Amino acid sequence: MKNPPQRYRVITKNLSVSGPLSEDSIQFLHDEGFRKIVTIAGGFVNPEVVPNLKKHRMELTHFPIDTLAPVGLLENQISGVLDKLVSLMKRESSVHLVCGPEMVETAMLVGIIRQTQCSWTLSGALSEALDICRFVDTNAVISAITNTEKSRWK
Repeated sequence: MKNPPQRYRVITKNLSVSGPLSEDSIQFLHDEGFRKIVTIAGGFVNPEVVPNLKKHRMELTHFPIDTLAPVGLLENQISGVLDKLVSLMKRESSVHLVCGPEMVETAMLVGIIRQTQCSWTLSGALSEALDICRFVDTNAVISAITNTEKSRWK
């Protein structure tokens, strides 16, 4: 059976995001054309899911993001993930970003991607980002989106 992952959302034609994956959601992502899985923060793939990823020949990359880290370290972590995501997106790879259930880190990244890759206004990007994280840790999300230097991803 194929079911979308919890809190699944399409961001661009080749980027989607969700909360943690399950065995059922792997088939869904595979059928939708996603072959690159990027996990961040609490989005570690559990041991039951790994065999399904391997079976479907999906590539898995993990990046740590600590929203409680000092500002400079958090900016470096966000930049590392964005470098990877934007690089894959520009190569037309279909990428799925997996985060923990709160999706705070995903909200930060999507807000920046909406501004740099989709030409959204700051207010539109913030609105979607806060919807994604369900207004959890709003100060950190708003700060990351408004204060991150974005010129390198345009």
